[in-house]
Amino acid sequence: RIAPRPAPRTARQAAMPFEGPVTCVGVIGAGHVGGPTAVMIAIKCPKIRVLVYDADPRKVSAWNGTEPPIYEPGLKQKVEDARGTNLWFVSDLSKVVTEAEVIFVAVTTPLKKDG
Repeated sequence: RIAPRPAPRTARQAAMPFEGPVTCVGVIGAGHVGGPTAVMIAIKCPKIRVLVYDADPRKVSAWNGTEPPIYEPGLKQKVEDARGTNLWFVSDLSKVVTEAEVIFVAVTTPLKKDG
């Protein structure tokens, strides 16, 4: 038996922050895409833990320091607001992979001569 299709979401429901069954999101790669994306997920979804992994310990240290390694207007304040509350930058990949229910991969794609 096929389950009935859920009712369409209203515009108001679509504008509300996600509060589904996901409690932890992982982001692999804390560069120009992964870092700010993780910060905004943490800001917009305060009930969801966000774990951000990077293979470069200097990058993790920079995100955990006083100045984010990337400049975006307002990013520094958002990092300060979320870090340690529901946003963590870590160098332990296994922690992210085992605890996150959803994982975003934001890493550099190597280029090859043939595309």
